[in-house]
Amino acid sequence: MSERMTHNAFLSGLFLITAIIYSPPSLATVESPVVQGLGGATRAGVPREAVFSNPASVVNVSHTFSFFHYQIPKIPDFNAGGRAFNVGMYDGGSNTWKGGFAYTRTSKATVVNKRQSYLDRSDFRFSTGHNLFGSIDGGFATRWTSTPEIQDGRRFFEFDLGILFPLFGDLRGGLTYENLLNKEDSSPATIGAGASYTLGYGINLLADGYRLMSGTKEGERGWALAVELSLAGNFLARAGIFEEAYTAVKGWSLGASWLGPRASFDYALKTRGQGPKEKIHVLGLTLAL
Repeated sequence: MSERMTHNAFLSGLFLITAIIYSPPSLATVESPVVQGLGGATRAGVPREAVFSNPASVVNVSHTFSFFHYQIPKIPDFNAGGRAFNVGMYDGGSNTWKGGFAYTRTSKATVVNKRQSYLDRSDFRFSTGHNLFGSIDGGFATRWTSTPEIQDGRRFFEFDLGILFPLFGDLRGGLTYENLLNKEDSSPATIGAGASYTLGYGINLLADGYRLMSGTKEGERGWALAVELSLAGNFLARAGIFEEAYTAVKGWSLGASWLGPRASFDYALKTRGQGPKEKIHVLGLTLAL
């Protein structure tokens, strides 16, 4: 193993261990800041956040990097909140198979049927992808979820599939089959589709739609619309609106990123519901290895 590879492996391991050891106990599952900033309209792929979007987009990761996301959720009407983090790494060094992994920890208040509930769980996530043929990419994701005994003490695997493909010109599409094993009613088997269109002048338009295929809310549909703007230098701005299928809750989001040569910084604000309303702030740091 080369000196550089040894150094990169050491930094990645240190990055992961430090985040787990020094994170406070009240932490929550985080959607990554780009996914949050786009309101979830990411089934057409977000390569540097493939673990949290269409897994096929990991094929477009071109280098190796680590990331850390920290979330601060608030429900002002209940004076409730929590904390959350993601930590992980992507490996884009191979020309054939590429992958990413993440560890997330959850402990936060949430709103269910306009009442306060609580979510406490941890996930290990892994995504990998491969170019199938031509410009068509396929991906596979798995996650191991565990909840504490005081909640329901469940431990289970779940799986997602994804594919990305060009439609015409600057329009590309994506399809996903999520939660194949249908382990949770709140996250049932789901079929989703997304599209991304590069309009020009640094403007990218995104749209998602999905349908729940099982559970108590079978047949319900959700959607998301978003825009991403490339501003001066390495700055990006995002905005999105959405409606969730399972809860029928609507919301909006804003986000921003600064992309540097070795480090990138991301921020997102997501607001869901009308009353009580949830506000979620997400901070992200990415370090190239």
